[in-house]
Amino acid sequence: MKDSVQNPNLKLRPVVDTDLPIFFEQQLDPEANWMAAFTAKDPTDRAAFDIHWAKVLADPGITIRAIVVDGQVAGSVLCHGWGGEPSSAIGWAGNSGAGALPPRR
Repeated sequence: MKDSVQNPNLKLRPVVDTDLPIFFEQQLDPEANWMAAFTAKDPTDRAAFDIHWAKVLADPGITIRAIVVDGQVAGSVLCHGWGGEPSSAIGWAGNSGAGALPPRR
């Protein structure tokens, strides 16, 4: 079994403001919400989404990156150590459209 996935078309980069509308659209996917461990109370509430992301992006204890596949934003991944807990990683990736991650094989 491989320890890592190697895909030259997959990159991680800092999140920029123009990523947020893509992340919001991904959050609207009912299947993704069903599978996610942590979801918004109302995924359609753009104001709550913007407030949440402003906090995430301003928190120096969070490292967050956009997942980019073939030049298109496919999702995000972050690492944090809130409340003195060991660092953990959380990710969200779209499953359709431009930049979607390919299915696992």
